[in-house]
Amino acid sequence: VPVRNVGTIAGNLSIKHAAREFQSDIFLILETVGALVSVRGNNEAIELLSLSEYLETDMYKKVILQVVLPPLDSNVYTINTFKITPRAQNALAYVNGGFKLKVNKYKQYTVMEQPRIVFGGINPAFIHAEQTERYLVGRRLLDVSTLQTALYLLGKEVQPDYRLPDSKPEYRRGLALALLYRVVLSFNSNSVRPKFRSGGEDITRR
Repeated sequence: VPVRNVGTIAGNLSIKHAAREFQSDIFLILETVGALVSVRGNNEAIELLSLSEYLETDMYKKVILQVVLPPLDSNVYTINTFKITPRAQNALAYVNGGFKLKVNKYKQYTVMEQPRIVFGGINPAFIHAEQTERYLVGRRLLDVSTLQTALYLLGKEVQPDYRLPDSKPEYRRGLALALLYRVVLSFNSNSVRPKFRSGGEDITRR
């Protein structure tokens, strides 16, 4: 039985805390949705922290008590997570990515608030694509110029490191761009030209 099958959420987050380069799928999913963790120290005080704040917190003699998930209306929020791996199971990701967007589909898929665009496997310090997140606020997601600029900004701020056995930085940067492109294509796919549509669809394994 793989060790991860008997692991815990807190244990996974503790590994991420100790090794920032770890491409934790749990961390990525929770950070994408905006979850909080409650932490207690030996003085009995309880802190409620974002996942980013948790990484910067000294956890000596502290434990994670619980994870708090925010309520999200599925009618306005879209959440996508991805894990690009060398094989289907039991493999660390080359790159993993999470996207949370609040869009108004009645106004040409306008982004209503700052989205959350999170990647793992880039470098130990990278969590959010902050420039791209800020740029998308108030913009029409399916506008070609919006997509082009978002991809340009993402390509600038995603700067993968290179340590064996990781794949090449250029490949991992390309994966990050491809994931954003795929998410955008998934919105109102019927309006996308057929030759581009498959870029936003799942590939069926046979």
